[in-house]
Amino acid sequence: FVPTTPNPTTGFLVTVPKRLVTVLDIPVEDGIKMVMSGGLVVPPSLRAPPAAGRELPPADGGGRPAMERRS
Repeated sequence: FVPTTPNPTTGFLVTVPKRLVTVLDIPVEDGIKMVMSGGLVVPPSLRAPPAAGRELPPADGGGRPAMERRS
């Protein structure tokens, strides 16, 4: 089942060869939470590790702006 947006309760069924399937060792409930939240709710075991050594720019706008601000 492949959910669609904006309503993840709708979607379509895809048939794929078994060799292309990745079986996840997570409870069905966690999988449903991931689908229904659009990926915002992820079990701790599947979260990406924090990016070491990367710092965010200050919130006061001191970082390099993506676009010049208009007056």
